[in-house]
Amino acid sequence: METRTIVNELRQQTKSERTKKAMAKRETVLKGLGWGMENTQIVTESTHSFEDVEEETGLVCCICGDGYTYKPESCMGIYTFTKPIYLEEEFVGYSTVSHFNVIHFECHNTAMYADSRLKPPKTEWEGAEIRNQYTKCNSLLPLFGPSIPPAVYKQVRYTLPN
Repeated sequence: METRTIVNELRQQTKSERTKKAMAKRETVLKGLGWGMENTQIVTESTHSFEDVEEETGLVCCICGDGYTYKPESCMGIYTFTKPIYLEEEFVGYSTVSHFNVIHFECHNTAMYADSRLKPPKTEWEGAEIRNQYTKCNSLLPLFGPSIPPAVYKQVRYTLPN
């Protein structure tokens, strides 16, 4: 047998084995999701349909897309840019502007952690600026939701500029 033929057969055999492994892995993942494969088509084994899903009304998080309907006890905040106002060397208060992008505090913290692990890492507010449609921000204004216990509301972390 010619060397070229042997090499081509080995390549074909290796490709076939990789395809079988990939299909087995795909089956495992799909079963974990409650789905399956039929003739290279992905089918659901679940009896749930999207018509049973309740539509989210009101404010929704800019990362996960959930609001108070699906996460009723998860506090949300609005990305804002806040700066102190001084009149004649005397502190008067804060000026705040916003594009009203809403986010769960948990989603903000998770995204902040992911941003810090990037190369090069982003600071908390550099990443928040991207999630805030490239609008500068430096604080989260907490929103008191309809079913958020006061204790949870008091624990949320937000930052005001120095």
